[in-house]
Amino acid sequence: MKHTINDIARITGYSKSSVSSAINNKPGVSKKTREYIMSVVKKMNYTPNEHAQNISRGSYRTVAIIVRDIANPFYAKMCRSVEEIAEEKGYSTIIVNTGGNDERLMRSLNNLIRKRVEGVIVDVSNYNFEFSELIKSHFIKCVVFGIDSKDFDSVEADDNKASYNMALHLVNSGYKSLTFVCPILERNVYSKRRIEGIKRLVDSMPDVEFKTIYYDDSSSVHTGYDIAKEVVEILKPPAAIMAFNDLVAIGIIQYLMGCGYLIPEDYIVTGFDNIDSILFSLNTVNIPVYEMGECAAKMLFERIQNPDKEIQTHVFDAELILKGR
Repeated sequence: MKHTINDIARITGYSKSSVSSAINNKPGVSKKTREYIMSVVKKMNYTPNEHAQNISRGSYRTVAIIVRDIANPFYAKMCRSVEEIAEEKGYSTIIVNTGGNDERLMRSLNNLIRKRVEGVIVDVSNYNFEFSELIKSHFIKCVVFGIDSKDFDSVEADDNKASYNMALHLVNSGYKSLTFVCPILERNVYSKRRIEGIKRLVDSMPDVEFKTIYYDDSSSVHTGYDIAKEVVEILKPPAAIMAFNDLVAIGIIQYLMGCGYLIPEDYIVTGFDNIDSILFSLNTVNIPVYEMGECAAKMLFERIQNPDKEIQTHVFDAELILKGR
């Protein structure tokens, strides 16, 4: 039989509020009374009703992580780091996958508001005014992951610098033709920042040719495989292909190798993210996603504890990982 707080109050002879204060170590109860009540709690094997406690304090001690593609190992690592910090703080986490769809993002946020989450860490590829207004109107604490935000705390990597450095490495390796394969600019701020970094280099080197090839899809292995068909039609070897992320790079490499091209003799392909599961000797950019997730989680709990503190932005360096040539 599961006992309630009313049972503990009846057995001890103390009021329900006194029993609750003793169990939750709140003031207003003497040491002797608290010890007696807790002895009865232990004897009766009483477990507090967490749902009722959450309702009484207006919170479910829950935070949410909203990402675009949980199937991407990049986001799995980010979610793990946030969950570990949340567990240390005594919070549970809800992970939501939007597929990069703004409508799903808004539906997810409304669902999370109804669940009374205290805070959210949101990964978005472009800043959404509607999302910002919804968060602010419900006073939910928020950290934006990946891009800068004037409205909320944010954590991001220096994509511009990283893409510049990768382009510089390729040029120094003898490649005079660079092609960046990425999502369409209107939907992805990372595409814009990485293109800006490459252009910053190319503008200082007029003998280097630079092209962009866009796709309107998720940044997956399948997308990379499909877009590679277009790449080989317009880009003759030897040439360098800079993929938006490692998954797209894998897809491109699979298609090229299937066509009999040599990697990297005919085409060199680089990526972004440095995901652990890649078996290819891929030159990539290490986005320190685990550390960024930790930082985002700590910022979120600091915001929960101190809602009026000044908005902060943390920018992480992204290091080149040169596994290939």
